[in-house]
Amino acid sequence: MDWDDARMFLAVAREGQLLGAAKRLGVNQATLSRRLTHLERDLQATLMLRGPQGCALTGEGQALMARLERAEAAMQEGEALFRIPATSGCCATWPWPMPAPENPRWPPFTRPSDTR
Repeated sequence: MDWDDARMFLAVAREGQLLGAAKRLGVNQATLSRRLTHLERDLQATLMLRGPQGCALTGEGQALMARLERAEAAMQEGEALFRIPATSGCCATWPWPMPAPENPRWPPFTRPSDTR
């Protein structure tokens, strides 16, 4: 899942409406609606019901929101594990171990074990 899509979903879930979330994120409401539709299609789930009074999360939407809020909290605390997609050639030539990031709260990068 793309984190931008997750961030947009969280904004709508928290605001309860597309327009308020779009304003908060600084994006067009139509763009936000398209991204949510795309996310629902990717996950093969209806995450929220949209109506003139706003948006209401479905059970699947509530479950996703809980998972995303945990992930968001972990990222803010510097505890999240990130996977960076790359080809094996890239990883073979990348200098490992990588230097420590600027923020001392972030864990150092480590090379994953070879899965070939």
